[in-house]
Amino acid sequence: VCAAVDEGGVYVLGDGPGISSPELPAVLQLDGSFPNPFQAETLIRFALPSAGHVNLRVYDMSGRLVRTLADDDMNAANHAISWDGRDHNGDLVGAGVYFCRLEAAGQIQTQKMLRVE
Repeated sequence: VCAAVDEGGVYVLGDGPGISSPELPAVLQLDGSFPNPFQAETLIRFALPSAGHVNLRVYDMSGRLVRTLADDDMNAANHAISWDGRDHNGDLVGAGVYFCRLEAAGQIQTQKMLRVE
């Protein structure tokens, strides 16, 4: 089955010559950020095995919320969201250790990130 879409090219269900459907993740997984440590921006990758509501937040060492990167319903897939090192006011945060917290499917996973100057 193949269908044209307005954005993103062609969606394919099943396999065909030179085309295959992406595999859905088997488990919820916070793959961490890259690069880590980072200066200007880092890409946070995570996998959702089923569609549902996702919260992706950044906290500082004292546990204060720095920024909410996602608070939305998302499809089952591999995802990536970038963080530009700014807080919820748009101010650049200082160098130090930050924690990325993923909440989805009744689970919570946390990864450490290091911002350097």
